[in-house]
Amino acid sequence: MHPLLVRKYLRAASLNWDDKILDVGHGSGIVLDVASRMGFIDLTGIEYSDMAYKLSQQNIGKRANLIHGSAMDLDLSPYNVIFFFNPFRGKLAKQFFEKVAASSVRVILTVNHDPEIEPILLPHYKLVYTYQYFLYRNFNCKIWVRELIQGPPSFEK
Repeated sequence: MHPLLVRKYLRAASLNWDDKILDVGHGSGIVLDVASRMGFIDLTGIEYSDMAYKLSQQNIGKRANLIHGSAMDLDLSPYNVIFFFNPFRGKLAKQFFEKVAASSVRVILTVNHDPEIEPILLPHYKLVYTYQYFLYRNFNCKIWVRELIQGPPSFEK
């Protein structure tokens, strides 16, 4: 993905500089690289592929915490933002986003969005941003923000 698009998406998400960002399936590390250069300080990537993980170590160095393993096994509690550039689809994506919906993740950026995850996200997240790249129909970004569940009004004096 082009770094200018990554920058555009991160800006559109209205994140805080100290948000704990997880890039799922970080590949060569382009998202983490751009986020680091923008000034984000708490970055983690998880990558299953041996080759991509080694490449990201060379590209990112110590500017992000890099994890070699499966996102399906990762504890999501430390993170409040997930960048998901479609490292897997279908059944695995559904399982992963069921886990996300049960977590405290506040913002999700999905790129090359799998529409099968929408029924999982909609009860918990509000779609606040959609971008469709003009040349490629299947290249898009959606940003989801956790809905604040408000209880009954307080009548305390």
